[in-house]
Parts: sequence; structure tokens; C-alpha cells
Amino acid sequence: MVNKKQLVVIGISVLVFCLFYFVLDTKPSKQKLVETSRSANFESTGIQLIFEDAKAGLKKDQLNAIEAGEVQLKNATSDSLQQKSKMELSKMWFQMGHPAIAGYYAEEIAEVNNDESSWSIAGTTYLYGVQAYEEEKLKDFCAKRSRKALEKASSLNPDNIDHKINLALGYVEFPPKDNPMAGILQLVGLNKKYPENVNVLNQLGRLAIQTNQIDKALERLKSAEALEKNNKTTICLLAEAYSKKENETLFNAYSVRCNELIK
Repeated sequence: MVNKKQLVVIGISVLVFCLFYFVLDTKPSKQKLVETSRSANFESTGIQLIFEDAKAGLKKDQLNAIEAGEVQLKNATSDSLQQKSKMELSKMWFQMGHPAIAGYYAEEIAEVNNDESSWSIAGTTYLYGVQAYEEEKLKDFCAKRSRKALEKASSLNPDNIDHKINLALGYVEFPPKDNPMAGILQLVGLNKKYPENVNVLNQLGRLAIQTNQIDKALERLKSAEALEKNNKTTICLLAEAYSKKENETLFNAYSVRCNELIK
């Protein structure tokens, strides 16, 4: 059965960018980078404190690799070499379980390139951090930067709905305290504007499952299946919904299809 993390950073074309860019064969851990006693100072020290705490938790070989990458970046003699070094550092930090720092380097790359794919990579990397971290200050750091990056990606290509979906998902994962429904309302709005978008239907179905609105989830997901018969996310979510519905026959049928599609 797919879990929450497998279903959240969905934007299909954006996810393809991220898979290619980061070579995601490992998931970052939910490691807390900031000690509770230092949390109060987080906003004033920002990324520097994140770097310090992350490095303090690295193994010797990991630290050596990072420091070698930093030396390479410092000695880079052209913009292209600097971008390449930042990309390698971003990839290493992501694979070591620190998406906030991976996102920081991805954001620096996007500031130079200022293109849609670079901003979407930065935004979805930070979005992964919103999901992966347990420390609220880190989630807040990643959430704010994810929104900024995804808004820029969307401004460069307003027709790409994936950026809007990922932006909404960021609000779902870490909603503003004064507007806890912000992300859900954004997804509902997208569904009204793009009623045949499978990705939006999947996300609404997933959220309905999480809130135990199983009939509503099935309604959304069956609509998605009618539009795209073999969408992996749709089929796996349907298996989960029928499991909660205690419909063993349909649960087994969709579970088989889910397993076939994720192989």
C-alpha cells in the first residue's frame, strides 16, 4: 500500500524533473536538525544554523564529501562550473536527508537560471522538507521558500497546473495558523477550474481518505479512473479507500493492479 509521502509531492511533470535531477533512490529521514533549546533563535540565524546543525550530524565520510564539494564550488571559475557544483551539493545534501539545504542550493541555481524547471525543482525540494521534518521551525522555513519558488515557476508558465497543485499541497502540509483550510480550498478551486485534471482529483481523494470521508474519496477517485484508467496513484488510492470501506473484493482487485503498476 502506498503511504502518505509517496502520494504528496505529486505534480507529474515536476516529479519527473525531480526524479531526474536528484536521482531519488533514497528518502530523507525525519531527522530533527535543530535542537529544541536553539529553536527560539532559528529565524534570526536562518540557513547558517541549518548548515551548522546538519554538518554536526554527518558521518566523517559524508562531511568530507560535502567539504570537498564546497571547495569545488569556491574554486569554480565560471558560472557554469558554479552551477554544476551547486547541483552536486544539492544532490548530496538531499541524499543525506537534508532537503532544506538541498532546496537552498536548488534555489540559488534557480535565481541564476530563472526558468520554470529550476524553480519547480527548488519548490518541490523544499516541499519534501515540509513533509520530512518534524521540527516546526524547519517546516516553516521550507514552506515559505517552497511557496516562493512555486509561485515563480507558475508565473513563468501559468498554464502548468502542476505548480499550482504543489503550491496547494504545501499549504495542506503546513497551513497558516490563521487559515488552516487554505490548501484544501485551493485544491477545490483547481477542481472547479480543471474538473478533468486527474492529479487534482487524486489529491482531493487522498485528503478525503485521510479525513475518513470514504464515499467522497471514492467519488473523486472513480472520476479520475474514468479519465485515466491506469494512473498509478489513482489505482493505489482506490485500493486504500476500499480497504477502509471494508470491501475485500474491490480492495484485492485494486491492490493487485496497484502492485503491478508500481513494479
